[in-house]
Amino acid sequence: YASIRDMDIVNGIGIACSHQGCGLGSFFPDYGSADIQLLPDGSFSLKVGCPDIGQGNATAFVQIAAEALYTHPDNIKVEVGDTRTTPDSGSTSASRSIYTGGNAIVIAARKIRALLIAEASRALQTAPDLLEFELDLISTRDKEKSVTYQEIARRAAERNKVIQYTSTFDWPRSDLEFNDALGLPHYVFSYIS
Repeated sequence: YASIRDMDIVNGIGIACSHQGCGLGSFFPDYGSADIQLLPDGSFSLKVGCPDIGQGNATAFVQIAAEALYTHPDNIKVEVGDTRTTPDSGSTSASRSIYTGGNAIVIAARKIRALLIAEASRALQTAPDLLEFELDLISTRDKEKSVTYQEIARRAAERNKVIQYTSTFDWPRSDLEFNDALGLPHYVFSYIS
């Protein structure tokens, strides 16, 4: 065999591209659910049905929830894939779980934010449209008054109110029909290069 010294060295440029259909495809129910609850200490419980089998679901779900709820990731107590306590989200397969669970989290977080604003408006005696989120609290836009998530939780508990919401995200579906196509038509693809 020839040694490297005997071979000509050639430089080149290459590219590799691919795409992967995400989700179960058009013929199967494809949904995910998430439950978020404000806890007494101002942190949040997050429950998502998509299990983490090593691909990082739990970490991604915490990051999505923390950003959507204006809190630190350490303030999200996540539980995934427990069929007794988490809402059904279908299987962890078909490159679907982060998109499915993540969108369900965002939907639930929007509702939780609306509930938090309503409670902050009541506590600060300020119109909701004059309030804004900061890390773990809601303040007036002029920053003169604020209320923490923990204080909101305490005030809500005094009225026997729980700040909690469970949401479901349904995958978008293609209306196109592909006669004689192999495989299942997908609506969402991820790309790599």
